[in-house]
Amino acid sequence: MSTIALILSLAFLPSLLPLRQEQAKAPQVRPDRARLERFHRMITSSVRLAGTEGDLKSADQVKEVFLAAGLEVEEQEYLVYLSRPKKASLSLLGPKPRPLPLGEKGFEWDSASYKSTEVLPHLAYTPSCDLEERVVYANYGLPEDYEYLKTQGVDVRGRIVLVRYGKSFRGVKVQLAEENGARAILIYSDPADDGFAKGDPYPKGKFRPKDGIQRGSPLYIFEYPGDPLTPGEPSIEGVQRMNPKAAKSLPKIPGLPISWGAAKPILAAMGGPVAPRTWRGALELTYHLGPSSVSVRMKVENVLEQRTIRNVIGLLPGKSGKKGDFVLVGNHRDSWVAGGIDPASGTACLLEAATLLGKLRRGGYVPELSIRLASWDGEEFGLIGSVEYGEQFRDFLGAHLRAYLNVDAAVSGPNPSLSASPSLAAFAQKVWGSVIHPDTGEPIANKKKLKAGPMGGGSDFQVFLDHLGIPCLGMGMGGGHGVYHSSYDSHWFVKNRIDPGFRYHAAVTEGLLRLLRPLAANAPGCFRPAQGFAVAITWLEKLKPSLLHLSLDKKEYEDLLALGKRVETLAKKAQQRLPPKASADLEKLWLDPEGLFGRPWYRNLLVAPGRRTGYAAKILPGIQEAIGTGDRGRVQRSVQKLRVLLQQAEEALLGLAKKGGTPHKK
Repeated sequence: MSTIALILSLAFLPSLLPLRQEQAKAPQVRPDRARLERFHRMITSSVRLAGTEGDLKSADQVKEVFLAAGLEVEEQEYLVYLSRPKKASLSLLGPKPRPLPLGEKGFEWDSASYKSTEVLPHLAYTPSCDLEERVVYANYGLPEDYEYLKTQGVDVRGRIVLVRYGKSFRGVKVQLAEENGARAILIYSDPADDGFAKGDPYPKGKFRPKDGIQRGSPLYIFEYPGDPLTPGEPSIEGVQRMNPKAAKSLPKIPGLPISWGAAKPILAAMGGPVAPRTWRGALELTYHLGPSSVSVRMKVENVLEQRTIRNVIGLLPGKSGKKGDFVLVGNHRDSWVAGGIDPASGTACLLEAATLLGKLRRGGYVPELSIRLASWDGEEFGLIGSVEYGEQFRDFLGAHLRAYLNVDAAVSGPNPSLSASPSLAAFAQKVWGSVIHPDTGEPIANKKKLKAGPMGGGSDFQVFLDHLGIPCLGMGMGGGHGVYHSSYDSHWFVKNRIDPGFRYHAAVTEGLLRLLRPLAANAPGCFRPAQGFAVAITWLEKLKPSLLHLSLDKKEYEDLLALGKRVETLAKKAQQRLPPKASADLEKLWLDPEGLFGRPWYRNLLVAPGRRTGYAAKILPGIQEAIGTGDRGRVQRSVQKLRVLLQQAEEALLGLAKKGGTPHKK
């Protein structure tokens, strides 16, 4: 059945209890901060690189907590293409050759900080190499940075390019270096971005020390996430794997992440023009563009191979039954080293939520919809566990998954954060904003409105939002720090520098349960599908000058805008009477089976991560990216896609209006 036919078949239901009444009658449980700390210590006790023994051990730990809570447990294993580092070295050559440090020294009071040798600093999936070459400095490695280098006569072709973390996803940095002809890439963390220029470094403070290194995967997830060898299909037995050389998401040039301590001697050896002011970091030297006066020798040995990952999913059956509609909350389990913030803060909250739901169940709580809690594997490599799950069960999820709640690096500071599909934004703002902030004793949104930003990329909601059209939200408490993807992101760090007493963890857990339970209760008022059309209209108005310049005449533009406003009005009327399931399913109106131009995996025409931003969201991504190319034909095709989508939405909503609230009879 088509999406439109499915929506037309839905019935209006009688009004249910208002959301506030549903919340008031629900039995209450409170998060236990001591138990949250124990869960956090447990999960950070091992290095959990996906596909390794420590990772699978942590899967068993999560399973035991789910079972102890009285939840039923489902597991999925996938054989996926992963990367692990074997050897790496970096040397500055010249008259006085010197090795550059690639390790983190560790501190005696933080045992996890000594584990950097278990997972050497590396950029996953980058090819092995042994090369010598001079270096060019390219700032953040953005498109405009390479354009500026050209204006200064600095050629990156055949060179090693040195860029700093920030402003874009590392995969974008690697792809742009590749496209501009670089032979290899080094990515470092400048103290201006997350080191001493921001505050005291670890261990005294929260920011990156001299030897701190940000590991990570530069897999081109903006092309498609998941196993790079099975795009669009689950990595299970019987599915054909492609040749890695043909995989569009795999990087083609070698790369290494390095600390600012290792980058400083390279920058000091740089010749060429002085870098502009905006390119200069916080190191005490003059930043030059290069090339360097001496070469760097870069030796990398990465092993790329098929390895097993495992998702663990706890199930609390509701009145809808195991095969009926459900709400899903997920957090990834794998990490580069200990992963105290990313992802163990979220894992601790997930395990505490499971424990409290189990307590409620023993007290007689049975939600209308089932609740599933997912511990995803392989997220750090490219959202692999959640994407393979979404691709394997796409039909079941499309028919029965009501909403997906994501908790990733859930706690890194005192600042409440929220991102959401437009249809869930108002509900999420109200509910998460009502949680008491541990520092103030007042509701989180007491003095100012809690903003719900758009959902971009880089976490496990991706497959549900962009591929399946499921309403999603992500929440947590954030704050600046500099230990991201280093061995210093540990239990000690979280306990002593981020959340002493695990108060913020308790607040996130409480918020998670408050969001989860009305959704699982099938309560009215959670979804406002009209808001998605309102967002689209806002962006059509923002893009008006570009559209009139590149594609549409004034009448065509006004007709398109009028169509969007009619659909918004119809959706507003419908959402007042639609049952929650029908309201949630209206989100699927944004799906296009053909997907975005050049990126067919991304099927949501309302929102997607930008191709050159990586994580940041783009609204009306097909149109925005077409405008960016300046290609009139592509802009016209993208506008036509939106026009057809809005016409189909209008048809569906008019069909619902004609039913006049009469219950549908099968």
